Amino acid sequence: MTPTEEQIARLISTGLSNNPDIASRTFTSRRTLQFHVSSILTRLDLLSRVELAAAVARREANGGLDDATGCS
Repeated sequence: MTPTEEQIARLISTGLSNNPDIASRTFTSRRTLQFHVSSILTRLDLLSRVELAAAVARREANGGLDDATGCS
């Protein structure tokens, strides 16, 4: 994932909503943020933000990268 996608994935995993929480923290528009979220879900073959939050939690529990999520 790109550094921006990594940042957004981490913010999603904390339970923040797209707008205004994540959008204001990443200095992106709501539409751009929606694009990033869609890209993250597609890239990791996930269906929801809940699955993304779980994937981030697994990666962090493993001390970094988790090949099962495709995060790099």
